[in-house]
Amino acid sequence: MPASQLPRRQFLTNFSRLVLGSATLTPLTNIYAQNSPLDHEVIVTDLEVIVVNVTQRTKWIFVLLTASNGVTGLGEASLGRRSELNELNSFFRLVEGQSPFDINLYRTKGWPRASSGNRAVATAFSAIEQALWDIVGKTLNVPVYQLFGGKLRDSLPVYANINRATSNRTPEGFAEKARQAVADGFKAIKAAPFDGFPPLTAAANEISSARQLGVDCVFAMREAVGDDIAIKIDAHSFFDVELSISVAQQLLPANLSWYEEPIAPTQTTNTRRIHESISQTLAGGEFLFGVEGFAPLCEE
Repeated sequence: MPASQLPRRQFLTNFSRLVLGSATLTPLTNIYAQNSPLDHEVIVTDLEVIVVNVTQRTKWIFVLLTASNGVTGLGEASLGRRSELNELNSFFRLVEGQSPFDINLYRTKGWPRASSGNRAVATAFSAIEQALWDIVGKTLNVPVYQLFGGKLRDSLPVYANINRATSNRTPEGFAEKARQAVADGFKAIKAAPFDGFPPLTAAANEISSARQLGVDCVFAMREAVGDDIAIKIDAHSFFDVELSISVAQQLLPANLSWYEEPIAPTQTTNTRRIHESISQTLAGGEFLFGVEGFAPLCEE
């Protein structure tokens, strides 16, 4: 189906209305007190793909499923690959004409393909499932977190990821965007100043230069925002074990909130070695998928 094109500001305005409109939902326990049967004739009827143009480098992709009772559900598929659009339509065919409540049936049908290791496929699969849960929650008049067993906290901390907005990949460029994020009210920022890091087979001087540039960018951000703002660094798996540990030690004075994926998290044994060798909190796993993806890391 054709994708809708929205500028970022218009999407955020529309989406905020959607969220505010569902902010006063009834607790799950009240459903049983109402003793009103669900409409089991509700089926999924339509899919709309919404592409939000954030910057020249960044597009957000959302799916909007519509059910026959007029309820819509929103899911996110922002991996940024064109192949996602085809995958979204493919997974939509598994739920079209089906009850949005039959989420386990959807998972059973879609899982073999979703777990194939292709990120675009997994992202599309997840987006459709998110939208199904949204429809179910709205139909039952409860927030989705109630369907998952209830909330654990009243608020969540957020951070500003300034990486894709930083076109000037210098210490000055990162410092400027960090200051801007703090001025906008953020108490934590994240960046990937080692993007563009050369292959580990490159000349030693090339690796050393790229390493120092990334380190300089981190300290420039720290100087720009002061000691009270959390800084999170993503290394995008450019390093090996030795380099991961060495860079972490060099960054100790920056007092990082976390140090993310210096190597691929699928390297579970090496990830544990790094974790045991550094003092920073080690983060990662954003591209892992399903129990099969996370289990080895948890076991290690």
